[in-house]
Amino acid sequence: MKTSFLFISLLLLFDCSSKAQTTQTPATGSENPTTGFIALNYGTAKPLGNYASTSNSSSSGYAISGSDLSISAGVPINHSHFGVAFKFDHFTNGYDEQSLNSNQTANNPGYIWNVSADSYSGQTVLIGLYGTLPLHHFAFDYRFMGGIMFANYPEISYSALDNNADTMSNTNQSSASSSSFAFDIGIGLRWNVSNHFCLRIDYDYLASSQSFTVNTEQTNTYSGTSISQPVMYKQQYTMANVTFGIGYVFDRE
Repeated sequence: MKTSFLFISLLLLFDCSSKAQTTQTPATGSENPTTGFIALNYGTAKPLGNYASTSNSSSSGYAISGSDLSISAGVPINHSHFGVAFKFDHFTNGYDEQSLNSNQTANNPGYIWNVSADSYSGQTVLIGLYGTLPLHHFAFDYRFMGGIMFANYPEISYSALDNNADTMSNTNQSSASSSSFAFDIGIGLRWNVSNHFCLRIDYDYLASSQSFTVNTEQTNTYSGTSISQPVMYKQQYTMANVTFGIGYVFDRE
């Protein structure tokens, strides 16, 4: 919330500054001028594919719908309808503990399983190209971007209990971090509510393939023995993000 308040305050400051410098000379040029923008968006991050899968497979991610906060910008090239796009995302996705618990029970019948897990999270830094179709007070944007995703794998713990509810074993998978190439294909609609402010709705398809080294520790509570070893996990991060936001528009008279 502090980030959003600061961003909106800066937009208001820029707007007041631009009004103070604007003369009463009528604008020349097209009725639909090309414009640059910077925007703050927030919305839903919906996992897709293996990232969302809850099948009894090592590739399943068990991710559930979460949130996405992004800052984006578009800078037209030579006042054309094409330009350079920038985007920063911070996303979180919860973990479907219930489905993992069901699969553990199916794989190891006769035991009671307790599963707990943190959330997935990550950030992306992207740059690419965008095009815009101005329609007077509206503009339709489309963009293709590539960059890097910094991803966090959640800590996962599960315990096996016998029918007397006595703990037989504990398994803990530590959290881990990774970074890899990511790409984004997006479309958006801007409504220019004034000369320098716009409202936005955006849809982005975001994908990245990550590899994690996760330390896995298994403890047998009866014997007191413990085994710890690193395990490699590959996880496909694929999301459909729908976000809404407010932006500041440049070069619009």
